[in-house]
Amino acid sequence: MGYCPQDVTLIENVNKLLPAHYLVLDHLKTLRIESYWSLSSFFNTTETIAREEAPQRLETLLKSAIEQRMIGKQKVGCFLSGGLGSASVSWFLSEKEKNSNASRPFLKGKTKKIFKLLINLVKRWNAL
Repeated sequence: MGYCPQDVTLIENVNKLLPAHYLVLDHLKTLRIESYWSLSSFFNTTETIAREEAPQRLETLLKSAIEQRMIGKQKVGCFLSGGLGSASVSWFLSEKEKNSNASRPFLKGKTKKIFKLLINLVKRWNAL
């Protein structure tokens, strides 16, 4: 209850876009739906890296993705879902913002425990 699967909505003749899709309206007023990412295309890559390089590569990619979305000195907020993904983004943001006066993400409940776990994992990894 409270969730509409696939492209279904509660409003008749209104549909959601599926994940990783966007809607295009061209100058002829033609609508089309296009995909910008698919799980299968993600695994069809020929790029390989050494296991030892993977942590540094992941850190570089995460930092780059976060920096691309930060605009000037605007305040940034994070929705912390309680998983490692949102905690990772929040951690990288707080690292980047340490020397600025921008707002820090706040943590509550289980997310605080996961955030602390992530920091401990990073510290242990750096100690190896």
